[in-house]
Amino acid sequence: MKFRLRYVIILILITICTSFSGCGRDYSSQPFFIEASVDTVNATIGDVINFQVWAKGSGQRRVSFGPWEIDSSLIQIRSQKQLSGEYRDETGIQIEIALWDTGLVKLPAFPVSVTPAGEEQSVTLKTDPIFIMVKSLIPGSGQAGLRPIKGPVAIPIIMPWKALIFIILLLGLVIVAVLIWRQRINNQSDMIQAEISTEPADLIASGKIEQLKQKKLWEKGFYKEFYFELTFLLREYVENSLYIKTLEMTTEEIRINQDLLPFRNDITVKWLDFLKRADLIKFARQIPTGKICLSDLKSAEEFITDTVGYWKPATAHENSDSKFESTMS
Repeated sequence: MKFRLRYVIILILITICTSFSGCGRDYSSQPFFIEASVDTVNATIGDVINFQVWAKGSGQRRVSFGPWEIDSSLIQIRSQKQLSGEYRDETGIQIEIALWDTGLVKLPAFPVSVTPAGEEQSVTLKTDPIFIMVKSLIPGSGQAGLRPIKGPVAIPIIMPWKALIFIILLLGLVIVAVLIWRQRINNQSDMIQAEISTEPADLIASGKIEQLKQKKLWEKGFYKEFYFELTFLLREYVENSLYIKTLEMTTEEIRINQDLLPFRNDITVKWLDFLKRADLIKFARQIPTGKICLSDLKSAEEFITDTVGYWKPATAHENSDSKFESTMS
């Protein structure tokens, strides 16, 4: 009785050990083999066919698929992916293919490289070739003939939105710039017209001299800008008072046409000397001193004061007589 009980206990232990030793494995009990299959053996030109190759029962062997040598003019590979089976030793590959020839098309054997466990050298096995009947008929039509011609496919209109938005923004900027420029011109025209129509030339020139004094450009070293403004306001004064286009004339042209000026000879000569010296500062880059700038400001005021009587009706005749007497003397 004790012997039988001991025998039963040993048998139970052996069964439990065997069960636990097999739990960690996930291999099938089938022998190793490879197989290839397709989802259909009857197709039409251009149909996508799923071609699968499986290696089952590989155990500890290393398996690699391909490369598959095919005629690319007859068989087109669309995509491929790896497959895994129910067990760890079942691996496969799926390839989507399209056939572009009619008749009986042969899918060549697919190579599978197998390396036994613990070895370096591999063995190449090949599947059996598969034959597929490819037809140019419409499935179910029951008659030979070409596929019906399909109508034109509508192509969606592709709008270059980025370029279109850029062009619209550019046109908008151009329009805004033109409007601002026209407004500026209108404002300048109104200002010039207002100055000419409301104030006499001597008051306009005197006001600009006061503004130039307030700027004090000579203290900042802006001598060139100072003489540009000073000579401009004196030319403008002569043009607005005597209607001689001195703003459009150079200093040399004013000297040549000085007979047009009704001023005394000494006033004209002094003004021409000032214009020549200002040209040297503006264009020849001569640098004056602040004292000279203040002296020229005072000379400009004196020029306006000495010449105002030559164009205002109240004193024009008296100044003309004095100029005549000065010339005779």
